[in-house]
This record gives sequence, C-alpha cells and structure tokens, in this order.
Amino acid sequence: MTYLRRPDMFDMCIYNDFYSYGILEVLENLLLDYVEAEGNWKEQWDVCQTIAWFLLDHSSEPMQMMDDSDRLDATIQLAGRVFLSMLALLGTKDLFTPTSQIKDFGLVMALNMKAGRSYRDDISLLQGQSQAARFDNHVLAYAKKHFVPLVGASDIDDIATACNGAVKLPVAMQTKPDPASKSVKIGGDKYDIMAMSSAERKGHSFDKKDPLGKREIGALKMVPMRA
Repeated sequence: MTYLRRPDMFDMCIYNDFYSYGILEVLENLLLDYVEAEGNWKEQWDVCQTIAWFLLDHSSEPMQMMDDSDRLDATIQLAGRVFLSMLALLGTKDLFTPTSQIKDFGLVMALNMKAGRSYRDDISLLQGQSQAARFDNHVLAYAKKHFVPLVGASDIDDIATACNGAVKLPVAMQTKPDPASKSVKIGGDKYDIMAMSSAERKGHSFDKKDPLGKREIGALKMVPMRA
C-alpha cells in the first residue's frame, strides 16, 4: 500500500527517494503476486488488471522521480512481459471468445498500451525496439489476432496507430530459468513504515517519538487494502 511508504504522512524524514522506492516496491509486490498465483489464471488476470490501473494511477507517479531510472525501466518492462505472458496463457486456454469468462479484455489491453506510451513519451523509458520495451506492439497484435476491440482509453485510436500490430507473436511454451542468469530480489516490505521497528520510526521522526502506537497500527490494519 502506497500510503504506508510515505514518510511525511507520519511526520518522518528518511531520505529523498524513499517514497519513490516504496512505490516501486508496491509494483514489485504485485508482480510477485502474479507469480504466486501460478496455476490460477483467474487470480493472475485480477493481478494484471490491478497492475494496469496502478501504472496509470496518480498513486504510482512518485516512482517516476526515483534516481535509478534503469531499475524503473526494467520493472516496467517486466510488467509488460508479465501481461504478454498472461495473454499467451489465455490464448492456450481458448478464452478469447465471445462467451469467455473475461469481459474486459479490450479495456485491460488498452490500459497496458496506454501505460507503454505514457512511460515512453512522458519520462523517456521503454526506449529501443526489443519485445520488452515495445510490449504495446505485441498487445495490439494479440488484440488483432483475437478480434478484441480496444476500449476505455480516450486516445486508444492514436495509441494503436503509433504501434506495430504486425509483429510476430511468440509461441507459448513452458520455459525453465536460465541457470547462468543472476537472481535479483524484488518486492518485500523494506519501505513499509508499519513494518519498521519502533526504534527505526523514532529515529526518523521529527519529534523522535514513534508515530505508530498500538492504536494507530490497529487502525491502519482496518484500512481497506488498496495500492
């Protein structure tokens, strides 16, 4: 949850990019949710819906200010690849049909394409022509292949025109991790202020008092889960 990673909400000061990295951590946790839901395509689709909305929501904007643009770029590309993996999986299950249990294909696909264009044009990420950097091309290709009308985004026609929907889609297959690849840990609760010890919070608090007592922590736990 984003607000639990915002120091000024708790009268705390940690360091300039703490909040930005905290927002990125929220996105990384969503990507982990997708992996953990393997074998349950309905739950994975729910995660993909959430990621698409999150990338375009104002609550994700602080991560655009972080000093590690390469890490942000890699994470956005990963989010795009996750969505393409989802589309490939749904294709193997013949779920791109008028009677499909999924009713918002066109909306979620359009949102992902809009996110791709936004991060590319507004903050100069997703440069180059790799599949990961131009995942919106492949989303459009899936939409064309399965005759999915793109809806929801007011400028989706312009976005689609700027994309190449004729790219070749990869064949869906099971892959194994490359043993030579380097493992990178993502997600967690490093930037979750509620997960900090009382001593840590006191150390960063303006008045050197813990802003979260038992009462406050109890109240926060009752807040509906939202990014």
